[in-house]
Amino acid sequence: MSKVLDLLYNAVFKRTTTYVPFLLAGSYFTNELIDYGVMSYWRSHNRGKSFEEMLAAREQMEGTE
Repeated sequence: MSKVLDLLYNAVFKRTTTYVPFLLAGSYFTNELIDYGVMSYWRSHNRGKSFEEMLAAREQMEGTE
């Protein structure tokens, strides 16, 4: 385990030029992951209540008349 951590330190964390992009990329992908999780949770708990779904239901009702 120590060799893996040494390799990671020497490859990424030792120089600022590799550490900063690593942090930026990590924060971007973490943000995307959290956003996806929250939106999936919101959509599953509010199914049928969004504006787009209401418009689709209204158009479907108007099409059957």
